[in-house]
Amino acid sequence: MNGAITIVPLIVILILVLPPFRLHMMIAGLVGAIVAIWIGGISIGDVTGLYLNGLTAIMSITSVMILAAAAKLLAEMGAIKSIVDLFSLIFRERLYIAAGFMVLIQAGAVYAAGLGAGNTIVTAPMVNSLIGFVPEVVAAMSIVSPTSWATSPSSAESAVLSEAWGVDIETYAAHMRPYVFVMWGLATLLAVVGTYRRGIKAEIREEALETPMSTHLLRSTPFMLFLLLILIGPWMNQIIGAGIFTPVTNVLIVVTIAQIIFWDREKSWRENLSKTGELFIESARPILTYLFLAGAFLGYINLLQEIGTFTTLAGYVEFAPPWALLLSALIIGFIVAIPAGNYTVATLLLILPTLAEAGVEGATFGFVAMAVAYGAMISPVQINVAATADGFGVKIPEVISNNTPYMPAALLALIIILALAGVLF
Repeated sequence: MNGAITIVPLIVILILVLPPFRLHMMIAGLVGAIVAIWIGGISIGDVTGLYLNGLTAIMSITSVMILAAAAKLLAEMGAIKSIVDLFSLIFRERLYIAAGFMVLIQAGAVYAAGLGAGNTIVTAPMVNSLIGFVPEVVAAMSIVSPTSWATSPSSAESAVLSEAWGVDIETYAAHMRPYVFVMWGLATLLAVVGTYRRGIKAEIREEALETPMSTHLLRSTPFMLFLLLILIGPWMNQIIGAGIFTPVTNVLIVVTIAQIIFWDREKSWRENLSKTGELFIESARPILTYLFLAGAFLGYINLLQEIGTFTTLAGYVEFAPPWALLLSALIIGFIVAIPAGNYTVATLLLILPTLAEAGVEGATFGFVAMAVAYGAMISPVQINVAATADGFGVKIPEVISNNTPYMPAALLALIIILALAGVLF
């Protein structure tokens, strides 16, 4: 089905989820889905299949589940508290430096792995424990993450984009790298300035002052190693020529080391091991809740996709004049990702053929991917949004609300950079 009528369900969802109605995303999604069923004449059997496909697509992201469980397990053991104490003692009155440092760690980790959520679930709890939910820092992490996964030589997005452009993935990554570094710099500056202006200072516990620095370092080791393995693991696998450092092996390594470091000598070996097993399972509960929410909403979005809502939106690019072709593609890509940004690679596969047919050049596909990724960071079905919410101990709508002014600003910054570089016009 084609035509403007296919966009009506999306408009309905946006009206219901935004002020003044502010309905829960599940209710808004349900109403929009009903409208899509009515417009498209989708059969009950197809509705069931499409909806369940959305749920299973999200719930099948098992690597995020195991990484989230491991990160929370390390937090329960005391590794994050030790890192916070360590950073507090090192930076004291200059936590804004630590904030910028953590944003760059997030950027590098996502770029190395090609995935956002698995890294966010590790870094976000550490940032939250150190400085709390600082809007600018959360926004900065939400900018560097999509910038990295949309351009990483390790990501599925880059594989799709390089193939669509007709070059190898390393050529694509090298082409995008200068723009990536500029966006990283802007996001880091946002985090540093935001933390500095809020006057956030380290609250050093008396116990931390009395504890030797060597002890803080030892207890911080499991979590820092976890982060390091996620950061350099993909590169190490390439050097070795085998997939040794995977989500499963990384978790086994760090949990084993944590078990040794935090071993309770007052308890038996059976109690120590059983407690770790119990904590690991309990630690997975929050992320599973977020995954179910995202998957359930994606089921509604699948119905919109079935009637051609997003293809229709992408098709509007062809009506733009030649000088505004890329600009239109950037804006429409951003908009499409807001309701349908669960997998940005899936969104790109959905709209790239239409953009190419409209005349968008292959060399600019990467910028469209960045725009799509920015839109995804205010999408209720984006797994990295769920990971951010889980890591900072807030709800998904709070992350979306926080990011809403910043992600369009990131898109605007990208547009300005492209204009200055002579790419846009």
